[in-house]
Amino acid sequence: EFIEIRKSIRKTTPNIIALINEIENLISEAKSLIPKAEVELHLQRYDNVKKLINEIESILAEINEKLEELKEDM
Repeated sequence: EFIEIRKSIRKTTPNIIALINEIENLISEAKSLIPKAEVELHLQRYDNVKKLINEIESILAEINEKLEELKEDM
């Protein structure tokens, strides 16, 4: 029975090592993707802020136009 256990261990050990290596590779890949995701998030936030600034500038331009019209009417 002991011999059978040893044979089984010998057969499965390479598979276990291969799995461990694959897991390590996946972890490494995941770590490299995290900074990329953070950069994407910051770029998306930057774009959103830019859009908001453009909207605010547009609203301010409209307000200025209305103020000019009011000045002319007075």
